[in-house]
Amino acid sequence: MKEYIFKFNFIVPILRMAFLVFSGGVVILMVSLIIEKEWTSLAEDAAFIFYTLFMIWFFSLGAYQMVKGLLTESLWIKISEEQIMIRNLALLRKYALTKKDISSIYPSSKSLGRITWNTIIIFTKEGKSYELLQFNYFDFKKLMDFFISFGYKKPHSDVKDYYSLVCKNEQ
Repeated sequence: MKEYIFKFNFIVPILRMAFLVFSGGVVILMVSLIIEKEWTSLAEDAAFIFYTLFMIWFFSLGAYQMVKGLLTESLWIKISEEQIMIRNLALLRKYALTKKDISSIYPSSKSLGRITWNTIIIFTKEGKSYELLQFNYFDFKKLMDFFISFGYKKPHSDVKDYYSLVCKNEQ
């Protein structure tokens, strides 16, 4: 039985954890500045509170995105001819998807502002989806070829917006 283990990029979760610690420190620092501030004039204090609350909001949002990324995108994948084994390294969960469980595997892309990166989405017949992001795997360019060589369903065309597919499947 031939199998292949995708080369997971451990640098990404380490950087996410480092940013999480950094942003937690910044939020604690900003809150302590508000608590220890001696209040004088309303104009000065309003600007100080606005910028401090903005920094708290900004770094809290960044911390949320890092936690979300750690919990949902830290996937270790092993593919074989019978099944795809997915392990979530952060949640310590293991999923075994047989060929019967998988409805399709689509290449897609995701964008944030002007930055675009490629993804592969694995849809199951139960309605779950697993998204494999480009920067999480060293051998991402070969992933779709591995899925096809192991006999998994290839889509008829490239899908650029997989959210529209989900809406079409629900109807």
